[in-house]
Amino acid sequence: MKHVAITMMRLYEPSRHEWRDTLDQRWLSLMQACGLIPLYLPNDADLAEKILLLSHPEGVIFSGGGDCYAISGEQDARDLTEVRALEWALKYSKPIYGVCRGMQAVLSYFGGAIIPVTGHVATRHKMSIHDTEIDTEIEVNSFHNYGFRHIPEGFTVTSKTADGFIESVNDRKRKIHLIMWHPEREIMAMPHDIKIIKNIFGAE
Repeated sequence: MKHVAITMMRLYEPSRHEWRDTLDQRWLSLMQACGLIPLYLPNDADLAEKILLLSHPEGVIFSGGGDCYAISGEQDARDLTEVRALEWALKYSKPIYGVCRGMQAVLSYFGGAIIPVTGHVATRHKMSIHDTEIDTEIEVNSFHNYGFRHIPEGFTVTSKTADGFIESVNDRKRKIHLIMWHPEREIMAMPHDIKIIKNIFGAE
């Protein structure tokens, strides 16, 4: 099994006056189903970079949950960590897989214009996805208030919703694959998500 780094949410626990790094445990079962072992990146940019340099994982997953800098206007510890992880992956030509906030953060880094969307929270979309990993009709979940209608140069749109918002993109030259749905939130890992993730990281 290959180990892949994954970023985490940053949540404040007021009763204990603590900042905590958290990740949905369903990522564990999804990654194992894809033949991957998670390497958790703490929300400390310097420490996260040291972990990446020492362990040299097969790539980085930018997980979802919360608002990125492009939305909040405040660059917190998670934003700084994700920028450092993204730049590490680009420098060493490692695969990048962004989910929801992860897609928002990565596309914003490259100059993508993020805009508000309506009707994309706690719902599902049917759509066609056209990629080398998969070319078929799929149904996905949706939990976001912001999205994209246009993408930066170098990226290719691989799926859109019926209302014209971009659901997935890739940049094969830079090994970047980004989606707006949450594969970890399905009751069972979906075959199309497993296939996509395995192909991104070369897992068996």
